[in-house]
Amino acid sequence: MIYIDSNIFIYAFTNINVIGTKASALLDALVRGQINAVTSYITFDEVFWKLSKKFPREKALEYTKNFLQTPHLTFVPVDNEVVLKSYELLRQYKIDPRDAIHAATAIITGAVVISEDNDFSQIKEIKTKKLSDY
Repeated sequence: MIYIDSNIFIYAFTNINVIGTKASALLDALVRGQINAVTSYITFDEVFWKLSKKFPREKALEYTKNFLQTPHLTFVPVDNEVVLKSYELLRQYKIDPRDAIHAATAIITGAVVISEDNDFSQIKEIKTKKLSDY
């Protein structure tokens, strides 16, 4: 199982360079059912926020709707278990709260984190991969 960080979705929607192409290829494999993945509900906030800064609101809403309807992608709630695990990670590592939520969700679901964010590499409880590794 893989955990897809918000930056992968953002790169797929916004970047036409190599990284955007790789992000799009990963999401295409997801849509085709070649892989299954999870992400946190906070990813919705991050994706819409970044897209709304780059595109007109209606376009950002369209892209976000596509993201929310991605086949073979399970959204994991930010519940008490996730928040408590996030807190533990915040005490142990110098990471942002949102990254702690992403990491906690990956730990709880047993998923490998796919992200271009280097902050995840310091968290010993998770395995990470970059797009270039996938």
